[in-house]
Amino acid sequence: MPDCEDVLPPNLGETYTEHQSIGVVSSGARLLDIWMPLTGRIININLEIVSNPGLINSDPCAAGRVAEIKPLDPPKPQNLMTGAEYREYLLTDPRVP
Repeated sequence: MPDCEDVLPPNLGETYTEHQSIGVVSSGARLLDIWMPLTGRIININLEIVSNPGLINSDPCAAGRVAEIKPLDPPKPQNLMTGAEYREYLLTDPRVP
């Protein structure tokens, strides 16, 4: 993803369904949705990414995380990707810049 310039995070306490857009990242003239990986409730929001959106690119698994999710239904392992599968997905999905 090109440099993140602005982040609209999800709403704390809100319940979202799998594949629902929970927020938006702006990068240049593009707006990119943040997708919910599973059905759950947002129990913590990382507000640091609002003031420093570049963290999403530089440290996406720690300081750049978007939120903590409490799953409402246990995720089905067959519906989740491994790290290697996700990297491959990002390289092949035409919607990913």
